Amino acid sequence: MQTSTQALIQRYYDYFNQRNLSAFLSLLDPEVVHDINQGETQIGIDAFTAFMGRMNDAYEEQITDLVIMTTADGTRAAAEFVDKRAAATSNGFAGTLGYFGAAVAGYPVGKMIEMWGWHGFFTAMLLSSAVIFMMLLPLWSTNSGMKRPQVKMGWSSKRTLEKA
Repeated sequence: MQTSTQALIQRYYDYFNQRNLSAFLSLLDPEVVHDINQGETQIGIDAFTAFMGRMNDAYEEQITDLVIMTTADGTRAAAEFVDKRAAATSNGFAGTLGYFGAAVAGYPVGKMIEMWGWHGFFTAMLLSSAVIFMMLLPLWSTNSGMKRPQVKMGWSSKRTLEKA
C-alpha cells in the first residue's frame, strides 16, 4: 500500500508539472479540503478547480526536488518540494518594495528631522505607531472562537487511495 500511495502522489505532481488539469483533478476526492495559505478553507472539487485556474493564470510553477514520505501502511503521506523560481521571484519582489519604500520615505523623513530634530522624528513615529495600533485593534480577535469544519482530507481517504 505504501508504494501505491507514493505512486499516486508522484502522479499528482507529474500532472501538476505537465499542467494537465483534468488528469490532476481526477486524482482528488470530490470533497477535497483545501487549506489556502492566506485564506479560508475551501471544500469541494469545484472550489479547488477555480483556485487552480487562478494559480495557473498567475504562475508557471514546476515542482522540483520532490520528496514523498508515507507511513508504513500507506494511509498517511506528505510531500515536500521546492520551486526555486517562485522563491527567487518572491524574494526579489519583496526587496524591490523595500527599496521603493525607503526611497519614497527618505525625503519626508529628512524634512521632518530638519524641521523638528530627532526628538520630533521619534515623537512622530510614536504617534504614528499608536494610530496604526488603534486602527488594527478591531481586527485582533476576528478569528477567535471560529471553529473549523471537521472534514476528512479527501486525498487521504481509503476510497481514493484504492483507485491508485
